[in-house]
Amino acid sequence: MWTVITLERKERNPIGALNPKRAAFYAERYETWEEDQTPPYHYNTHYSTAKSTLLWLLRIEPFTTFFLNANNNKFDHADRTFSAITRSWRHCQRDTSDVKELIPEFYYLPEMFGNSNGYHLGQREDGSMVCDVELPPWANKPEDFVRINRMRGPEAVRALNVFHHLTYEGSVSLDSITDPALREVRLDTTRYDTHVTVTMDTNPPTPPHPPPIYPAPP
Repeated sequence: MWTVITLERKERNPIGALNPKRAAFYAERYETWEEDQTPPYHYNTHYSTAKSTLLWLLRIEPFTTFFLNANNNKFDHADRTFSAITRSWRHCQRDTSDVKELIPEFYYLPEMFGNSNGYHLGQREDGSMVCDVELPPWANKPEDFVRINRMRGPEAVRALNVFHHLTYEGSVSLDSITDPALREVRLDTTRYDTHVTVTMDTNPPTPPHPPPIYPAPP
């Protein structure tokens, strides 16, 4: 969900219905449908697809390769490329063709926001070059964005989003529990109940081969 960016998310609504004006557009499309060959629908695309996932993750391998393989070895037009958090938020509120949901990596993978491989992602119509993802003002680096976006602490309290302390990683040291029965209870909690991971690997292992270098798009 996009809660920490600007407003609270109504979980019962799909991404396309968060903005009342855009929801009205989709409702009218469905109710006034006139094409006989196609059943009526609200949205042209699904909120979660392989393509939309690759759009979010195109800066890191192996997703860069997957994206290029699906797009004739070319990156997308710069104005359609994931380039800024706030811009993506605006699009999913105003653009009637954009109903992409977030993916889990937004909450644990800061590497997805940096163009560490130096790919040539093009130039937007406003003249700006697309490189790293532009973060909101409250995040100085990708790790900040991921940490704050997970809403632990005061932000989680205000959003009614605090869970039992045992569901958070690091809340209890299993090595310090000497009672076997109690230790098993704690293990069961992390195995079978919702477990909120808070540890980020900011130094992921180096891949055995460097990622391929792709030419700049025409």
